[in-house]
Amino acid sequence: MTRLSLAQRDSVRLIGGIQVALNHPRTVAVRDSKNPGGPVIQVVPGAWGSFVRGLRHARP
Repeated sequence: MTRLSLAQRDSVRLIGGIQVALNHPRTVAVRDSKNPGGPVIQVVPGAWGSFVRGLRHARP
């Protein structure tokens, strides 16, 4: 697995304690901001987009 940089602030979003790195062309990297040395989940951008759209539709 490649080591992904989540340090570039202009392409990292903080969403409720979760950091989402969008600075890699073929990967969206997600991690817990309180545990920066912990595991990173990597997904393809299309899957991330589907996940986010699903969350938006699930809101009351």
